[in-house]
Amino acid sequence: MSRYLPDLAAGERSSHPLDEHGFVRDWLVSPAWSIPCDDLGEVLSPDGSPWGEDGRWVLTNGPDVAPLKQRLHQRHPLYLAQPLPVVVEGGDIAWQLRADGELRRAAWRRAHAGTDGLLDWSEFCFTPEYRQAIAATVLEVDQPEYRVLEVACTGPIAVFVDGECIGTTTDFTYMEPDTLRVRVRLRSGRTAVHLVAWQVAFRECRHVASLRIEGLPVRVLIPSPGADENRCAAAETVLDAIAVTPWAVTGGTVTLTGPAGVRLVVELDDHAREVRLDGGRAAVPLTALTARIAETAGDVETVGDAETVETAGGAETVGGAESAEIAETAGGTETVGDAESAEIAETAGGAETVGGAESAEIAETAGGAETVGDAESAETAETAGGAQTVGDAETAGDAETAASMLTTGETTLTVRVPGTPVLRRLRVARVPAEFRPEPDGTDAACRRRELLRHVASGVPGVARALARHALCPGTVPDEADLAPALRMIESRSDCADFEAIGLVHLWHRLGDTRWPVAQRDRVRRALLGFKYWIDQPGLDAMCYFTENHQFVWHTAETLIGELFPDERFGNAGRPGRRHADHGRTLAAEWLRRKLTGGFSEFDSNAYLAIDSLALVSWIEFAADDGLRRQAEALLDKTLLTLAANSWRGVHGAAHGRSYVPTLRSSRFEETAPIMWTLWGAGALNSAVLPATALATATCYRMPEVIRAIATEPPAEWEGRQVYRGDYRSHHDLLDRPYRSDLRVWRTRRPCCPACRTTAVACPVCRSTSGARPSGRRSRCSPPMPPPTARPRRHGRMPGPGSVSCPARTSTATPSWCCTGFRRTTGSAPICGSPHRIWTAGSPADRGWPVRSATGMSPSRPPVGSSRSGRATRPARRGCPAATAAPSWPRSGRPRPTDRSRSSRPRSPNPGSAPGRSRGGRATAARWRSRGRAPSP
Repeated sequence: MSRYLPDLAAGERSSHPLDEHGFVRDWLVSPAWSIPCDDLGEVLSPDGSPWGEDGRWVLTNGPDVAPLKQRLHQRHPLYLAQPLPVVVEGGDIAWQLRADGELRRAAWRRAHAGTDGLLDWSEFCFTPEYRQAIAATVLEVDQPEYRVLEVACTGPIAVFVDGECIGTTTDFTYMEPDTLRVRVRLRSGRTAVHLVAWQVAFRECRHVASLRIEGLPVRVLIPSPGADENRCAAAETVLDAIAVTPWAVTGGTVTLTGPAGVRLVVELDDHAREVRLDGGRAAVPLTALTARIAETAGDVETVGDAETVETAGGAETVGGAESAEIAETAGGTETVGDAESAEIAETAGGAETVGGAESAEIAETAGGAETVGDAESAETAETAGGAQTVGDAETAGDAETAASMLTTGETTLTVRVPGTPVLRRLRVARVPAEFRPEPDGTDAACRRRELLRHVASGVPGVARALARHALCPGTVPDEADLAPALRMIESRSDCADFEAIGLVHLWHRLGDTRWPVAQRDRVRRALLGFKYWIDQPGLDAMCYFTENHQFVWHTAETLIGELFPDERFGNAGRPGRRHADHGRTLAAEWLRRKLTGGFSEFDSNAYLAIDSLALVSWIEFAADDGLRRQAEALLDKTLLTLAANSWRGVHGAAHGRSYVPTLRSSRFEETAPIMWTLWGAGALNSAVLPATALATATCYRMPEVIRAIATEPPAEWEGRQVYRGDYRSHHDLLDRPYRSDLRVWRTRRPCCPACRTTAVACPVCRSTSGARPSGRRSRCSPPMPPPTARPRRHGRMPGPGSVSCPARTSTATPSWCCTGFRRTTGSAPICGSPHRIWTAGSPADRGWPVRSATGMSPSRPPVGSSRSGRATRPARRGCPAATAAPSWPRSGRPRPTDRSRSSRPRSPNPGSAPGRSRGGRATAARWRSRGRAPSP
């Protein structure tokens, strides 16, 4: 027997097959160990020009970083002259990252890879670091035969079979893993396989590995003390049928679904409880969230509230979406049930007051233990491979208190069958509970107060210090509020430029006498020692090359240089006046380009907020009056696009840059707190520094016409936004033009103008305002016409590359459903808007396969057309948005999203495709669909 296998009884293991593609899905994994990159100066020059083949510009994980990573790997290769750990679940791991390094210890954890077969240790690393991780499994065959092992990894990897290294790789890739193929003779019985993966992280680090076996099938074994192989096999069948619904919740409960009567053990953050699926469903309170302890800058922080909302017993689910997502009060504000929301509700009708009870509230909140209204702090998220821990407490605190929301909002439920070690990990997200689909009539002072109270009771950070000072002038900044920003600036962590802007606001708002001298001196020293652009000395992985970062850097350098004009800045050795001149010159060019051509990251629901933070900082504090006026004009334009491209609290238009969580739920959008503050719709989440800067501004006032566009839309709105410009190689790492056209059509008409039974909610998700269809069939005589569209030449409608989701006006592809979210995860989103927004047409106009109102793919021609494509009589139908989602192949994967015509999914009957006749013309009659919305 191999010395890498444990001495266990024959049945003390779990047995698993390869998947249909030959991937090994079941593993034991280590954590990803890391050490700082403290020798970058040996391979890169820390000063001089940052450009050229060996320039330090590549440290931001640019497109040509692989050669640098290879040089670093040559300096610190995998240390393979050490014993491999025995493969047994829960067994000890002892590993050295370097020959002269300390011994790292951990225990094997079971992991089940996703359908792509990848084990995933990926992480966003704020500072450069070396990383290593180990995975192991056991293969079993009855007869000694050859197999081909195909190992894929995004960095160097070593493959061991029974302790013998059979192959290594040294190359680096980013999105597509590199592969190593080795033909191996497996002896009869059990064979231990180890993978040792190496990476170096500059900002986002894609650290993945997989193993695929070609040839006759093999059994995959996980040795586990006390396990029973037969019970594990039965448990795995049960776990494959378990799901969580919905993906996103606002309360404290999620619902597990699966075979009726099954008992499961559900673990969350080391808290376990047993549940039974009565009737195939069980409500699982996320109690661990209420007791979760996260150490952030020395404070103890309680995340979540004690409220639990039973979804299994009451809330209806439709396609995995929570049907009663938003419970609206008569005024339009949802009732959340925690003390903070009650305070907001009480102040909604009154004037703002400062001091007195508010002072006591701030003092109480600043005392140390802090309750946060959402689940966005110190988040631990695991990938399908189960091997990744996203940050430690310190890193998570940095991410959470930054201006930009870098966490996913997700947490992970580990589900087991009692008495067995096999498991599945299911992700759920607790979205911010405070959401308004439309303004509730409160004035600007009340909205400002609501935001500031939310921020003042939130996670530690500069925004919290600003909010507490605004609510109670004279409040001394808490050390916990300064610690994350100072830590990021002093370590030159990525996104530290956002925090530098926040400290500028705090410096100006508090003045010289509002905080202790030692505290103020530390802030001053941190700002004087900081690096403000790529051409200044220093080796770091801070991002300088995206549109938003560029302007934030120029703003920070200008404003901080003007704060200390005669002091010498330690990093570059220049006086503050020279820094201010340097930043002002670069900022002026950036402003000119954006005012004349527009943004490349146009209408981003992530970085429009960051742009607004930098622009309002110019308006409030810059000395150059001409540039202040330019910044004010650009901020007006930016907020105008936000108002024009949002609908009922959702920033729903196409985005030049976005992230998956903000597409799955609008409550994670970083523009949501800005909308709440400026016109009363949106959500209050954790990305609050931009909104706080706007709320505490004394010089900038948003034009009333922008608020009117957001809150008093006309019966119909059609707008077009054109963005044109040129990338610059030393700013964008690209040297080509960019151009984007955005068209938005909005209407206040209900989904179905004839019957009006679903007047305020889409019958697919029905979650926007709590309204539900009546459940009866309705006879709708006049068909709803398609939205205005501008055909291309020869009368053709726009192709699949410019398809627009009816719910979010997002320029989409066939991989979007009618709620505007991708269906690649198998879980449905919480929608934040009725489906009454289109751009240049609906997917039903394009001749794509559609889902009927009951969610089934049509197997016969849609009502309103015949086999020959001729129009037929009007029929009973539901809302047209209900037929706007494409149907998926049996595999459940989205169809190709290439812009070419050849990638367009074909209709079951092209001649009778919805919304098209044989000649390709869109007709109003094709909008008719069969049936009614699904009943509760």
